Amino acid sequence: MNKKTKILIVDFNGTSPTYTHYFSIALKKKAYEVSILGYKNTSDLEIHTEKLNYIGFRTKSKLINYFSNWIYLILKAKSYNIIHIQWLPFLKFSNIDLLGVSILKKRNKNIFYTAHNLYPHDETREKIKARFNKLYSLLNNIVVHTNSTTKNLKKVGYNKNIIKINHGLFYQGFNINNNLISNKMVMLGRICEYKGCEQAIKALKNLNESGCDLLLHIEGSGSSDYIIKLEKLVKKLNVEDKVTIKYGYINTQRLIDLYKEAFVAIMPYKKIEQSGVVFTAFGLNIPVVANNIGGLKDIVQDRINGRLVEKNNLKQLTESIGWVYKNQIDLKSNLNKREYINLWDESANILSAQYDKQN
Repeated sequence: MNKKTKILIVDFNGTSPTYTHYFSIALKKKAYEVSILGYKNTSDLEIHTEKLNYIGFRTKSKLINYFSNWIYLILKAKSYNIIHIQWLPFLKFSNIDLLGVSILKKRNKNIFYTAHNLYPHDETREKIKARFNKLYSLLNNIVVHTNSTTKNLKKVGYNKNIIKINHGLFYQGFNINNNLISNKMVMLGRICEYKGCEQAIKALKNLNESGCDLLLHIEGSGSSDYIIKLEKLVKKLNVEDKVTIKYGYINTQRLIDLYKEAFVAIMPYKKIEQSGVVFTAFGLNIPVVANNIGGLKDIVQDRINGRLVEKNNLKQLTESIGWVYKNQIDLKSNLNKREYINLWDESANILSAQYDKQN
């Protein structure tokens, strides 16, 4: 492909502006002309010096923008060599995205879609799963980040082109506190049932009873009912002075600052294929203790960049956090090695070869 190859990245609602930024920058470095169709979350992107070309409608209404940009995409589809869709969040609520993809295919056959997870996080409704299965049946090229997603796609009958790429790290270079000894554990981002915050709170209780002096900081938006449940557990276990739970949106700079204060990110997730949280932690040189499930077991290397524990094994979770606490400097040093630096570029190379096949 030559320098005039035009790639359109579709992220209608700005679902994960940080992911879209790093993904698009890597493609731009390949000398592609890259544009992003969708909402530009300036507060999340302000820390980045390199800017990208955002296009499309930008009214005050996300809903109007969503459907206006769908129309824009269909009308302008032939202007791009490749269209790469990252998320279709409205698919949880309506079939209209399926209609959009069907029409789009008639305008441009070179469509790629990233299945970040087979279904949205914590989705259990069968009619929603069926809707996503229908989406996959319409697509000829699906990009994934984990072996778990590949297996799950095959289970639902997808037998076309599955392209596995690396998920790169977020915010590399923004944390230089590698020699800081910390006693703080963090769980940052959306606060949801599937993330297993109760296990982290119970592990903290066990560790402090064994003689450690550790803190746990939980912060993010999410379910207010679940947060109330967690606050009751904190009170029941008498660890109010050791656990902080804050509800609300975390801006990028605060997110980075909270990670910089920590020695570990806790991820006792009940179910997951992949999570941006682990790539944020690793990008900021913070080890992870995670359940050995889904895509997490593809990413977390036990005793190298964190620990893997069996699901629902509180004793193992407790012991693993304690081990990371004692070995935090070595683990941070491992995360700072160059083997992690080029993941985005490697993925851009894989996609470039795939894009070439379409033309």
